[in-house]
Amino acid sequence: MKAIFVSDVHLRRRDENNYRFFMDFLSYLEMGSVPGHSGDQVNHLYLLGDIFDFWFARKEVIYPEYQPVLEKLKELKRRGVQIFYFEGNHDFFLREYFSHSIEAIVYEDWGDITIDGHRFLLAHGDLIDRQNRSYLMLRSLLRSRAFYLFQRILPLKFVWRIAGFSSDLGKEKRQSGEENLLNIMHSYALKCFAQGYDAAIFGHCHLPRLYSYHREEKNKVFAVLGDWLKYFTFVYYRDGRIDLKHMTGRNIGSGLLG
Repeated sequence: MKAIFVSDVHLRRRDENNYRFFMDFLSYLEMGSVPGHSGDQVNHLYLLGDIFDFWFARKEVIYPEYQPVLEKLKELKRRGVQIFYFEGNHDFFLREYFSHSIEAIVYEDWGDITIDGHRFLLAHGDLIDRQNRSYLMLRSLLRSRAFYLFQRILPLKFVWRIAGFSSDLGKEKRQSGEENLLNIMHSYALKCFAQGYDAAIFGHCHLPRLYSYHREEKNKVFAVLGDWLKYFTFVYYRDGRIDLKHMTGRNIGSGLLG
């Protein structure tokens, strides 16, 4: 099994660096290679949320700027890559489009997935910090059936404009806040290992990190994917090895399972 894990690309406009670089990355996968591993054909692509800066769509009606990357995902699917999409805090209500048009498997929250006999816990990660109650309340409201029905009756162009504005307001993140979130995720991952997981991979925190452990006579790995606004990172799994990599193929950290 060879799998790619990526999150927090925050796509919005085609002329932005994160968009262009992510398109190049998908093109590389489409050609049957992984950056730094020429000739490695990926089987699975795990999108762990906030791939898009916002997502509102109605069947085949999508935000026009997203069309190129969606075509790339469709082509990867046609080439035999299974796509898994985990909803983030910027992109949700995904099932209607991604299940139908891309035949992706969509997870609203957590994914307990076995790869090559190793048990992975996968998620965007925005539910890990249970002390952030104001965010959890807002998240519950935005994902409610009432809000879903409300946004369905509004003109899509209006919804897209409001979503873009609210996304801009939410990007005032401080480095100290990210470090605190990383510590919370780190503690959570250790609890997951005690429950029998071999690997925990999350998004949401924009700092790319990978940690290896030896617990109960087994090797464990915790990884945070990082963002494509500053770091341009992803995780590559093959044959029990987990690498945190830059889009150029440069290795940032590695760990072995088993």
